[in-house]
Amino acid sequence: MRTVGDVVDVHKSGEDADPWVLALALHIKAEGKAVCIVTEDIVDRQSISIATASDRLVIAHCRVRIFFEHYGIAVLKEKDKAES
Repeated sequence: MRTVGDVVDVHKSGEDADPWVLALALHIKAEGKAVCIVTEDIVDRQSISIATASDRLVIAHCRVRIFFEHYGIAVLKEKDKAES
């Protein structure tokens, strides 16, 4: 938490999943496995984003759209959903 302690939003009333996601990613990485956090949390606000925390911890991250494209997952747009 010394490196990314500011990922926790102290103003939130509930518990935040971000530290748990980062800890799991670090654990997987420490086991020698490839890890990538898929997130849309890329903007630093009152706390740092998952993307910033991932960068500090040298953990790969990507946006959901990129993840889907990489694995060939097609996503229908709202207009397409209404027509199907």
